[in-house]
Amino acid sequence: MHFWKAFLHIGAPRKRDFPGHQPGEHVELITVLHWVSLVPFFFQVAILFGLSIWFITSDLYSEITDVPRIFTMSIVVALFIHALCFRLYNYSLKVILVTNFRVIDIRHSVFLKREREAIPMFNIQDLRYQQSGIFQRIFHYGTLMILGSSTDLKYVFRYVPRVNKFHHILAEVHQKRLREQSSFPSAMLREKGIPPAS
Repeated sequence: MHFWKAFLHIGAPRKRDFPGHQPGEHVELITVLHWVSLVPFFFQVAILFGLSIWFITSDLYSEITDVPRIFTMSIVVALFIHALCFRLYNYSLKVILVTNFRVIDIRHSVFLKREREAIPMFNIQDLRYQQSGIFQRIFHYGTLMILGSSTDLKYVFRYVPRVNKFHHILAEVHQKRLREQSSFPSAMLREKGIPPAS
């Protein structure tokens, strides 16, 4: 399990604090979405870059005087850099975080958006993952589904990297938490000297 945490870059110090951290809670997994989620953005950037090259090599661009030409190029380059940095930074702010108590879906952005949803471990009824098509199998990502105690309670996480290993580790954390909860009453009874019911 530790090998896959290092390989997936989802290992984290067990005592790492985060906003909303509870006493006794430690991080088991932390990951961002798979890089495939950035493909549509880079496709748009490639189209805009191609249009810019076409404009520069066209006769219309050659008719512009030197000062407006430099000003136009400066604006275009600044917009490219801004869009790239803005999108990559937003990408790093969308995090799936698994602790020994809960699963936390953090969806932040640079401006005006801060969303966080926590799923307690004891509310998780079932864990499933799905890899549809050869593309997801080749690039090792998929969809993770968490089913809650209610039939209409369902959480879907798309573009999860190494979703099969992520599912396996999350299932282990979930089972460990359930074992701790089931053994908690008997441990309390033993501390008080009360024998468990047979």
